[in-house]
Amino acid sequence: MDKQVLGRGAVYIYIQFIVSAISGYVFWLIMTQLTSSALIGSLSVVIATTEILVSVAVVGLPDSLQRFLGKFFYERKPSESKIYVSASLFILAAGIIISSLFVFFAGFLFDSTEFDSNLKLVMILIIASNSTQTLLSSVVISSLNTKSLPIINILSSTVKIVLSIILVLLGNGVTVLAFSYLLVPNILSSILLAIITINLLKPVSKKEESQNKIRFKRASRDLFVGGVANWIPLLITTIGYQLGTIVIFGFKGSSDTAVYFLTLNIVTAILLASASLFTIALPALSSIQDARKRLAWQTIRWSALISIPLSASLIFYSGDIMRLFGENYVHGDFSLQILLLSILPTVIAGGIGNLVFSYGNYKQSFTIDFAMSLPRTALYFILIPIYGIAGGAISFLIGSLLALAVSIIIISKIKMIILWRDLAIIFIIPTAIGFLMHILQVNFIVGILVTIIVTYVLLLKFHIILPGDLDDLINVLPSGISNQISRFLKKIY
Repeated sequence: MDKQVLGRGAVYIYIQFIVSAISGYVFWLIMTQLTSSALIGSLSVVIATTEILVSVAVVGLPDSLQRFLGKFFYERKPSESKIYVSASLFILAAGIIISSLFVFFAGFLFDSTEFDSNLKLVMILIIASNSTQTLLSSVVISSLNTKSLPIINILSSTVKIVLSIILVLLGNGVTVLAFSYLLVPNILSSILLAIITINLLKPVSKKEESQNKIRFKRASRDLFVGGVANWIPLLITTIGYQLGTIVIFGFKGSSDTAVYFLTLNIVTAILLASASLFTIALPALSSIQDARKRLAWQTIRWSALISIPLSASLIFYSGDIMRLFGENYVHGDFSLQILLLSILPTVIAGGIGNLVFSYGNYKQSFTIDFAMSLPRTALYFILIPIYGIAGGAISFLIGSLLALAVSIIIISKIKMIILWRDLAIIFIIPTAIGFLMHILQVNFIVGILVTIIVTYVLLLKFHIILPGDLDDLINVLPSGISNQISRFLKKIY
């Protein structure tokens, strides 16, 4: 496996996720100034509900499909890839129908809220378009040619922000905002991804087609078995991640829901680095036979190197971060601090879960997700009525820690080596520097930048970040830029 191809694939996915994070941050920053926290809380419930129902609709297909397509694309077998994509779309159609029926028959749930009846139709369309986009994205990711993903994301993000601002200024409610923020960009992305997928699965010659021994029935069975094995953990994970927003809405109202939702989105944005690495690593892990554990460890290490310095610095400036949205959101600073502590255990558990799934050890993958999400789900109903948004954050953290504990047990069985000393140093250094900046009452922007920069300098000095890591990082850049940086670093060395 070419490290440069793998690295560039991860970079494009990371850029895509960063665009999503920045556009989301800009959107919510604008919305908090233009509208009430009640409307933001209501929209966050729609987002959380549709995310859960999308997880139902996709039946675990994206990861299952990547596991097979990663191998077929690597071995240059487009005919087999085409069969598996067709089978996945067929299964997805059934999943969308099931989720849509739930929205239709559960319409009575909207009677006790400020949502209008038109929201049901919008939610059904959101589920269908989001599910299709998710599946087609997995096809593109499996090819490792992910250059188009950030471009598509930039286009869809621009459309949703501009359209949403116009509609909010016109005084529209949550239904119209859900249409502009969720439905329109999903449809646009699905169309563009469909065009790319068709190009990836170009018709092969009749001779090659006749040599294809895989049939639609077998492909459907393979995808369904792998999908169901991943579907239940994915559904449990999504419920554990999104249900807190819905429970807070039920017990505490839309204003507190908006605060918790924004804190959760900040943590989600930080976790995008690990998400991009794990996303590109799954088809890679599935297509290689040797060094899987080594590659899995590298994804965990790089995820920690990217996410922990930032998250540790934000812990001590959480109040300043929440104040950017407005004074009504400052009381969410404690919730944000708790959620930030969940990033490191989530990264480790996610990397190990990714590895065992690539082996086809679905039971172990399920155990990790189950240990993370079931306690979260149960504790939401216990702690949120007592502690409010802080109770939701505590529930979230406990789930991450339990998943870490289960992951440690699993790696002891599969004999995977984790350099705990390195992870401890990656966490301790930025935490200590961030605490010092806070004690010295340094401006939060300066304090965060100083914490991140000094952390990376010390990690270089302590050989946690190695020269080989810098070479790998530079090689994923365009040749002209990477050559100039390499010459500069050689002079320093």
